[in-house]
Amino acid sequence: MLAFGAVPAICLAVAMAFVPHTPRWLVRRGREDEARAVLAHSRAKDAIDDEIAGIKEAAQSQHAFRFRQLLGPPAGWAPANSPSSSPSWSWSCPVPSSWAPRCSTRV
Repeated sequence: MLAFGAVPAICLAVAMAFVPHTPRWLVRRGREDEARAVLAHSRAKDAIDDEIAGIKEAAQSQHAFRFRQLLGPPAGWAPANSPSSSPSWSWSCPVPSSWAPRCSTRV
């Protein structure tokens, strides 16, 4: 049984060696020549420069992700007793307000 489950993992590990990195990942790490080579497989030569410029622009406008963001509340949520919380949602029970009496102290 263990071997039966290990076969897909082994196939995936072998396949990952042949899959190129994405152009976005390469550009963000300063490997623009490799990004151009990857884009050359799927884009016309005159479109590659525009694509690279678009990737650079998008990378500059995005902020860096922090692991700490995973530990906090989801964006737009507030504790149930907060004045900014939505009347139809609560922190303790992320379901519509019609279900809230079943699983939350907020009614």
